[in-house]
Amino acid sequence: MTQPARDPRAVAIGRALVGALWVGLAVGGLWLAGQIRAAAASWEAAGGWVRTLRGNEEDIIEPHPHLGWVHRPNSVASYGEGGRVDWSIDGNRFRGHDNAPRARPPGRRRIAAIGDSFTFGNVPVADNWTERLETHLADTDVLNMGVSGYGVGQMLLWYEQFCADFEVDLVIVSIIEDDLIRAKRDRFATGFAVPRFSLVDGALVHDPTPLPPRLDPGARTQPWLAFARYAATWVVRGRADHPAQDDGEYTVPFAILDALATRVRADGREVLLVVMPTSWSRPAADYGLTAFAQDHDIPLLDLYPPLRQAAPTEAAWDALFLPDNHPSVDGNAEIGRLIAARLIADGWPAAAR
Repeated sequence: MTQPARDPRAVAIGRALVGALWVGLAVGGLWLAGQIRAAAASWEAAGGWVRTLRGNEEDIIEPHPHLGWVHRPNSVASYGEGGRVDWSIDGNRFRGHDNAPRARPPGRRRIAAIGDSFTFGNVPVADNWTERLETHLADTDVLNMGVSGYGVGQMLLWYEQFCADFEVDLVIVSIIEDDLIRAKRDRFATGFAVPRFSLVDGALVHDPTPLPPRLDPGARTQPWLAFARYAATWVVRGRADHPAQDDGEYTVPFAILDALATRVRADGREVLLVVMPTSWSRPAADYGLTAFAQDHDIPLLDLYPPLRQAAPTEAAWDALFLPDNHPSVDGNAEIGRLIAARLIADGWPAAAR
């Protein structure tokens, strides 16, 4: 039986449609894989499973029974995001500064900078905002006491255990919004336990019980089904809420900041709360921190608005950050300049030009 002749035009169209289908499937598959990778990174950052430390950061970190982790004295590590960066920890557990004495050197002013990785820095030490701040102020040393991953609870305990006996004029408490959330979780993303705080009859209480040991990298803190739901939601909506996602209620973290400011002032020092920018951040007023600081008479500098003004385009904004969202060399330079401008406006002597 003779087969009917096929229309060459219809064959060509059919083949084109099949080819387009395969291309669509390939593009869709790549898009889906990218979305799942993004969801996995977000899940890990939110503590869905325990991640490893960055680079050979293990070499500069050691467990602590009450803070979770601290810097190991006289240690060195390196980090490769955006170029190799050496991290050098001195005998005081500070980044750089080569074992600064506890007594302030004669004729010098001194600032202690307490915070997380946005203070510690993912750029060479000379380019970090703590060092850049020194260049704008007269006869001033800035001690970099930042510890990657710290929440505000750890900053309070750090001040009490490692900063209070250093002679300083000003304590800069440098935070990102996530540092408030960290103070409400049981563990950080690297598996270390976090100190526990609560409010009892309106008073802040720290649980002094020694913290449990660190979980091994790769350990799951949530079941796989929870991640499957999270990834599916991410693919559909472009974002998802982690099961441990914060509810935006910051009563306890704000109380910790108030306790820290109160302790610093009781020691006869000035305090400045600095809100660091991240590539995804929002103004401090949006989550109540500005109003809280005003109500409790805590000087606050929110860097997001002036940095957004200085970098109005997305390209200019992106240039302020490394691929890991920490401030770049240019971002650190702007941060140092803006903090210096605030301090000089408050009466701190400017460096001679």
